[in-house]
Amino acid sequence: MPAPRPRSLWALRLALLLAAAPSAAAPEPVDGAAIARGLGFDDAALHRVMEGELVARRSEETTDKELALVVWGWTRRPVGLLFERLNADEVLGVDRSVRSYGEIDIGDLEGSFRALEVPASLAAELGRTTRNGPLHLSHDELRAITRARGGGAEAIARTYRAALAQRVASYLEGGLAAIAPYARGRGESQPGEELRSATEGYRVLRDQVPGFYRAWAEFPRRPDSTWDLIDRFFWILQDVEGQPTVVLSHAMAGLRNGRALVAERQFYVGRSYNVSETVWGGLPAESGTYVYYHNRTSTDRVTGTGGSVRKTIGRRMMQSEVLRFLEGLREAFD
Repeated sequence: MPAPRPRSLWALRLALLLAAAPSAAAPEPVDGAAIARGLGFDDAALHRVMEGELVARRSEETTDKELALVVWGWTRRPVGLLFERLNADEVLGVDRSVRSYGEIDIGDLEGSFRALEVPASLAAELGRTTRNGPLHLSHDELRAITRARGGGAEAIARTYRAALAQRVASYLEGGLAAIAPYARGRGESQPGEELRSATEGYRVLRDQVPGFYRAWAEFPRRPDSTWDLIDRFFWILQDVEGQPTVVLSHAMAGLRNGRALVAERQFYVGRSYNVSETVWGGLPAESGTYVYYHNRTSTDRVTGTGGSVRKTIGRRMMQSEVLRFLEGLREAFD
């Protein structure tokens, strides 16, 4: 049986939170036009949105490694129903790149990774990788895996699972500042700093829902108690560029004053792009709901000579994929 998109599990939990919330007066609508203009959309785009179209544009990028996309839309569905429907089988869809996934129990990190079966091809690749290789590992992780090579594929897989569990433990303890770097030859890439820059780029989120924004930016601190927040963590084994790849993901879901938001942070990606963040949700309109989706992905592949061309291609591919996914969700809602 195919695995549903992990992001849908977060939406399901948020739907349960919505269903459990006490009934109240209809939430006060937000100024959708002001928010959309803050995201960079002009009046023509706003007119297209109210006609039922999803509009997308490049968002301001915070570093030379980043690709950023924002999508704005509107639906007649109210916020609660919009998120409730996300747990329906016909809406979840299937992400064919996802091989398996598991929710991480923060009270049993080691046990949470026992179900992660490291494919033989990935174990073999780990066994021969170097600090110049395609896999994302810290220098310490590389040394540990090098020591495990004499024990064969199972020893390598066991060492890799332990490294993943330690990455989660570090993130839970110290947030973005504690994320281990990726080896880049004798140097290092800093995924935690790339995520910090990405988070700081969500200016509309910061201005419109500062409590949620601060909780997301300052995790694991909870500087604002006015939001009902749910944190969930996942390991995901999926194909990236045709190769098995492990991703570690943190999802935060929140509800307050009729505003439902989900933020996802891929704080470890085993190959290809470095890290990624997405913030999406629903904001109450005069009738219906404004739909908001904002993604920032950081990759070394768009820097250096020819980087501007690679960025243009990357943005085009990202926009096509995201709009296809969101259009599929909307069809299911209608």
